[in-house]
Amino acid sequence: MRNDFVLTRLADEDSVAARFERIAAAFCHDVAVVHETGQMSYRTLRLAALGFACHCRTRGVKAGDLVAVDARRSWEIVACIMGLAYLGAVYVPVALEDPATGALFDQHSIRFIATIRSGLDVLQGKEVLVLPYNWEESEKTIQLPAISRDAPLYVLFTSGSTGDRKGVVVPQRGVLRLVQPQEAFAFGPRHRTLLHSPLTFDASTFELWGPLLTGGSLMIAPDRPLSFDDFGEIVRRDGVSTLWMTSGLFHAAAREHQQIFDTLQQLLVGGDVIHPGLFRAVKRSFPRLRLVNGYGPTENTVFTCCYAGVADDGEDSLPIGRPIHGTTIRIVGSDGEDVDEGQPGELIVSGDGVALGYLHDPELTARRFSSQKSGTTVWSSYRTNDLVRRDADGNLLFLGRLDSEVKLLGQRVQLDDVTQAIKQVQGVRDCVPVVVELGEGDKKLVAFIVWDGPDREAELRRALSSTLMPAALPNIFIAMPDLPLNDNGKIDREQLKQVAFESLQQAVVLTNDSLPEQIQTVWSMVLGHPVSDEHAPFFELGGDSLSLLRMHAELRKLSGYAPALPELFSLPTIAKITEYIQKREVMSAHAVRQPVTASMKQFGGAA
Repeated sequence: MRNDFVLTRLADEDSVAARFERIAAAFCHDVAVVHETGQMSYRTLRLAALGFACHCRTRGVKAGDLVAVDARRSWEIVACIMGLAYLGAVYVPVALEDPATGALFDQHSIRFIATIRSGLDVLQGKEVLVLPYNWEESEKTIQLPAISRDAPLYVLFTSGSTGDRKGVVVPQRGVLRLVQPQEAFAFGPRHRTLLHSPLTFDASTFELWGPLLTGGSLMIAPDRPLSFDDFGEIVRRDGVSTLWMTSGLFHAAAREHQQIFDTLQQLLVGGDVIHPGLFRAVKRSFPRLRLVNGYGPTENTVFTCCYAGVADDGEDSLPIGRPIHGTTIRIVGSDGEDVDEGQPGELIVSGDGVALGYLHDPELTARRFSSQKSGTTVWSSYRTNDLVRRDADGNLLFLGRLDSEVKLLGQRVQLDDVTQAIKQVQGVRDCVPVVVELGEGDKKLVAFIVWDGPDREAELRRALSSTLMPAALPNIFIAMPDLPLNDNGKIDREQLKQVAFESLQQAVVLTNDSLPEQIQTVWSMVLGHPVSDEHAPFFELGGDSLSLLRMHAELRKLSGYAPALPELFSLPTIAKITEYIQKREVMSAHAVRQPVTASMKQFGGAA
């Protein structure tokens, strides 16, 4: 084959690259990747990946080296990741624009960075591997290292409340186990899977490797924030058959944007608790859609359990299902012994999906991971800290956490970390953060504050924005003279949740006639608290990525001249959005009133 590469090794190996090599040979002329400007066959993707592997090798990249990968959705990044897999290097998706990324590079001695961009400060002093690379100019003989199924494939840094992130080291076998035939979901040559999750989020592992290791097609979404309209258009236009959604995105789509699901074959949802009523409603509206509730920590390679059944009427919780192939579980009590059938306990997971541990953190790895041996077989286990039990049908039910961790916007948030961060701000005497569910999966983080003096909420918000991750920032603050206590003398969290719920229920004000007041109503609804200041930035008022998406959808209903979703990042206040819409309305009216010229008549500009 012209321009092909001559490889040594790989043929009989049980690695991701070896699996892809076999798939690329079997489906060489089929479409592997569809992107904004075109598509690539498996043959072309393979050549691009091997060309980049050659380039990396000449730059000194070796098996086991950590290579930071710019987390931008593009075919170049996909070819880069595949090329690193051929080399046995470990890819580490990072957001180069994140201010904390430079410190992460220093902490873990990461010196190689693959990117399609240049001129960023974070690239200074690093070995930059520029994409795309012209594979046609590469040498065509490449000797590849032997890659064990237990060798690391990638590192994902899980979100931390205060930005102190843990690097989960995922082995080759974790991804190979994910793409083997499963009862709950399917991949294969006829499937077209959308890659829209951030590459720093473990759902992207499912979206990326699922199609490319089974002969399917990877559909790469544009590298920008996607509105609900965008999702619907991409799914219909590109014939997407498989879609993953976080619980928050699914809840919002199931309430008001179900057209996204019209042509899908399978939809997997997860990242947090799924509302059973919305799950049931989508099941009934789309009986041919395979709808799956997927559960699993990053430490067990995306999915541990899946549930594809029907939520019965009246159920107040949705099962997380049964272990997928390649996974075994135990439910243990505080003594470490298996609990009786139907009793609650901590979920312990084992099998090929279990990660190798946390990057450069042997102490935490020893606390959460363990190894067992039976004869010549060694398997690893991970303590999830999740409380579960089996129901009468053998499905697992998620009951909560054994620590203070909660899931917000699909990210892990430790309420203890939030408490500590708030208490460090001057003027705060005491505080308690609580999570309140408003219904159908809409959750808000509410912080009750006891001030030692006057209320200084604006200063508190500014201080927390520099110490907490966005998902850990409270949506609203409620000042109290003292925190209520229960009969045992402990803080009455249930009473606080009730107070928070009532405050949030009163958040939406009546819609008035003027445009700014209508936008205020929209903001109050999506943020969960009254908004009156037209000049207060959305994110400083407790906004997040999901509420921004909802706000955009509501603005589209309000006016045909609403900003596009990416434009909202440069229009952070009600005043600026109002000005934008009003200017577009004036421009449109002016265009309508333009006189028809002779030349316009000549070329059909007027009837």
